[in-house]
Amino acid sequence: MKERIPIDELYKNWIESPHKNDLVKHFRRHFSVAGGLRRGELWIAACGMFESLINGEKTDAGYFKPILTDFAVREQLRLADEFRGGLKTLCYYHFDVTSHLRPGKNTLDILLGPGYYENFEKADLDPNFGYGLAKLCFFLRFEYGDRIEYCESDGETEVCDSNRSSMLFSGDRIDYTKVEDNWRPVIAAQPYSGSLVPPTVPADAVIQEYPVVQELKISGGRLYDFGANHTGGIQLRMHGPRGTKVRILYAECLDEDGSLNLRTGAWYGYQNGKEIRHILQKSELILSGGLDEFSPLFCFRCYRYVGIFTDMPIEVLSISSLFLAVPFMRRGNYDFGDAELNRFAEVYAHTQQCASHCGVPLDCPHREKLPYTGDGWLTAEAALYFFDVERFYDKWLWDILLAQGKSGFVPYTAPYLGGGGGYAWGNAICELPLILYRFTGKKEYLSRSFAGMLRWVDYYRSRADKEGRVHGTEETWLLGDWLSPEFNTFDTVFMSTLCRYRAVDLTAQVSSFLGEDTGKLRDERENLRKQINHNYYDRATGNYLTGRQGENLLPIAYGIADEAELPKILENIRHLYEDKLNCHPDTGIMATPLLFEVLSRYGMEELALRILRQRDGPSFLHMIEGETTLREHWTPYFPPYQNGNGILTQSRQEVSHCHPMFGAVLAWMIKHIIGLDLSRLHEKRIYFSPAYFRELPVASGSFQMQTGITKISYIFNETLRLDIMVPPGYIGICRIRDCSEVVWRGKKCGKEALLLPPGEHKLEIFFKKTKKCTFM
Repeated sequence: MKERIPIDELYKNWIESPHKNDLVKHFRRHFSVAGGLRRGELWIAACGMFESLINGEKTDAGYFKPILTDFAVREQLRLADEFRGGLKTLCYYHFDVTSHLRPGKNTLDILLGPGYYENFEKADLDPNFGYGLAKLCFFLRFEYGDRIEYCESDGETEVCDSNRSSMLFSGDRIDYTKVEDNWRPVIAAQPYSGSLVPPTVPADAVIQEYPVVQELKISGGRLYDFGANHTGGIQLRMHGPRGTKVRILYAECLDEDGSLNLRTGAWYGYQNGKEIRHILQKSELILSGGLDEFSPLFCFRCYRYVGIFTDMPIEVLSISSLFLAVPFMRRGNYDFGDAELNRFAEVYAHTQQCASHCGVPLDCPHREKLPYTGDGWLTAEAALYFFDVERFYDKWLWDILLAQGKSGFVPYTAPYLGGGGGYAWGNAICELPLILYRFTGKKEYLSRSFAGMLRWVDYYRSRADKEGRVHGTEETWLLGDWLSPEFNTFDTVFMSTLCRYRAVDLTAQVSSFLGEDTGKLRDERENLRKQINHNYYDRATGNYLTGRQGENLLPIAYGIADEAELPKILENIRHLYEDKLNCHPDTGIMATPLLFEVLSRYGMEELALRILRQRDGPSFLHMIEGETTLREHWTPYFPPYQNGNGILTQSRQEVSHCHPMFGAVLAWMIKHIIGLDLSRLHEKRIYFSPAYFRELPVASGSFQMQTGITKISYIFNETLRLDIMVPPGYIGICRIRDCSEVVWRGKKCGKEALLLPPGEHKLEIFFKKTKKCTFM
């Protein structure tokens, strides 16, 4: 028999259920296998999340397949015409199922749920999710010694409604009393019209299984505490009278009275500023009267606490919780010499993994489940310091490039699923390629992105007035920054114009790296710099506008401020954060990392450390007090905020307790406190430059690279003793400012910067008596 190419087949024999409802569809195909089988393979492509089993055994350990891509054209999009183009892709999956097969009769079962593809749960208020109705295609290949046989999704496949609904937001409803017996032939579905591609990142997997650490009786049920906020779902074995109704509620935290706080993970729908409905994190079950088992299928939750409520007594035979996320390998480990800072770092790392699902970085894994471009690029560098996530961000960069609209607009989520943001979000198309290039040295990230960056810069021009100021976007939302401690006053047009300068600057850098002509971009950048300073800087006060909430920080961090004006602006920054705010931040997610960059760049690293270690709020340490994941905001509540078109809300709605975005500061902490700077790996150089704060006399860090481990540890007393490891293929650069001499390999070097070849190095550094110890 002539062998067919499976991927071609996947474009043809698509099937679907004749029933249109929200129940999980159970597809079944019986087939026979002869003796002498050498290899059995299964290919599946599904529009909607799927789980496949052969003879009752799962074909793989992955969850929530396929990973999220821009699946198809959506007519119901608010900006349908803007995003009609671009490559539409769907990941197919290939499994070696040889060990699952047996001679004689075999059965393939596929469960198909809505997932991101058939998600119309919010269609009345946010129509950006759903792509179409769920469907699938599969292909089985059997290799014998002398022949190849196959079977595929065709008229011999049957389907029935399962006893379960498993929705991305609304969760699971299961009626265990229902018997799956209404099997019908499948019907042919329209073939998938986009491109089928293999997944480049793994599906979600079990990272850890959490046992119950405390069980309490509460009104109407039992409360289970798993010890840490995390994502995934519970595994539950139970027995109770037939028809017993079981309600499972999931919460990140408890209210003061010990009851479940369901508000932080709930999605609220509004019309004209008034709440009209909400979706809670819940599951609803009806028991069979025998042994019933429950486990995650097509919905992931975020919770620490689970409440189980029943209308009749039941027996819970076992319960645990599966932490599900994209399985990242840990590459970096850091000790900041301070227990609270160490805990902050680990809370961030855990939150980052909790927010990584379905091949994309999400803002929160419960309420929105959106791949925000701003949140994603902002934390990418910190994530690279902790995890092996290059392929993950490589895939997501493709999502960003493919999401770019026909006008050049870069949306606030990628793949585009709606959501709010501003120009700092769209700048992901410029920021992420450079972060990846500097961390890996692969110019492919730059060459791949350059055309999209140029289109983005063109889009800025189309939205700018003659003074260079940027107004409006395709979207309704336009933020200055997001979630400063109090009502954000960062001027929206000013922020958008600064973002334009940043995009032009980064595009010019990429142009230079690629050997392209940068003259036009350099001229545009310089003209913009002059316009910004003319329109927004007050020489008399030394402030850009009010100077608050980052309005002075971004012009310095981006290189816009005039050199002669820096002393006045920097003194205003010092006075604001040291004297007026008493070492508290007033910034949102975009300006906060730049606060620390500016302070350390201009000799105010001691002030930066005091802000970082501030205990009372708003502060990082206050943010994690009593928490195991990072909150969305400095406080547990949203401040009043506006979207550029007026105030949206003045309510005290509670924020998510699982958002990684404020963890972006970890990149600064690793580079400047520990002194391990991996942001110039494209030069094959690793920079070692610890701050040696007297309050942190010891610190260490290590990172597993492809060629070996790089690490640094130091002890600071009167001298600074460094242990450094440089892996093969790299040169170490040790830079210490204000030192009088360096002893290396038993010799006095008297240098402020050393080139260290691969290997282990021990250094002792002495300082000038008359100068304050600082760093470069």
